[in-house]
Amino acid sequence: MNCQCAIKYHHERHCGPFFEEPVNVTSGAALQVGYHLSTEAILNCRVGMLKDKTVMWIRRTTDKVSLLTVGNNTYSGDPRIKVKFQYPNNWRLHIKPIKSDDAGLYMCQVSTHPPRVFATNLTVLEPAVRIVDEMGYEFYDRYYKLGSTIDISCQVSMAYLASLPAATLTPPSHQLQRPKAAAAIPLPANVLSGDELSKYDSRHSKESNKWSDTTDSGLISWSKDGGELPKDIKLSFSGTKQWLISRISILQANRVHNGVYNCTVAGKQSSSAQVQVLNGETPAAVQHNAGHRSEVTIPLAAAIVLVLLASCSVLPDSTQIHMYGSLIV
Repeated sequence: MNCQCAIKYHHERHCGPFFEEPVNVTSGAALQVGYHLSTEAILNCRVGMLKDKTVMWIRRTTDKVSLLTVGNNTYSGDPRIKVKFQYPNNWRLHIKPIKSDDAGLYMCQVSTHPPRVFATNLTVLEPAVRIVDEMGYEFYDRYYKLGSTIDISCQVSMAYLASLPAATLTPPSHQLQRPKAAAAIPLPANVLSGDELSKYDSRHSKESNKWSDTTDSGLISWSKDGGELPKDIKLSFSGTKQWLISRISILQANRVHNGVYNCTVAGKQSSSAQVQVLNGETPAAVQHNAGHRSEVTIPLAAAIVLVLLASCSVLPDSTQIHMYGSLIV
């Protein structure tokens, strides 16, 4: 039987390089995978009987085709992209951390004639972990008035938790106490949802002191400037179908609460936000996400002009004006 006949009768692997495609992928169709924003995406390409042929990774977009890797060499100028060979035959493409614009079609190509191609379509999902304010808006930098209340939450994607190995959700038993540098919220070995999550939340609230003193590092941990949280900060735990939530509350904000708050999940993914407590001469808080926006500084005369212009405008009662940044006069 020649090679063409072998291909016809699905014995292609006897004729040269072939892809060990997942059983749930139709031949010729793209494999659909999804990874959470800022995590590491790993795209598999298992090639049998490669012999003297070469494996390449190519990214295809609507307007161009980009060569990413050839064999063990990376040709992309993006340092986030690497190829790592996993024995015995997996040429894995790693992208770390992934960004929103990394979504799209990636092709693993073998240098046969004609080339053989295995396609993977990458979808970028919501962040694995993020820090939000009391209104549920993600932020990276926030200002509060001295004496005000601060409520910020660490939201962890339930879909991300479901993707973690079971061993990750069950910390080692030899760790009897949490690290002093972090305040932790434990989670059962399996990810809860619906009524089970509510029941766990209730039990955790009743036994919060017990958990705090006897549990290991837990799944969600908070730190401030790399150290432990101030003692007056209150921790609470809740969840929805989409998010597992750890919340910290400060009733009377003061200068000791200034700093960078970091939330880490299972020792893998983390998110940070800076909190600054200012004196009473400044607004109570900047109610917007100031992350990724530069500070806006204008002269006093320009500020007065803006105020005069605003006073001349008639706006409906329902109109809200949002300022994305800090105005320093």
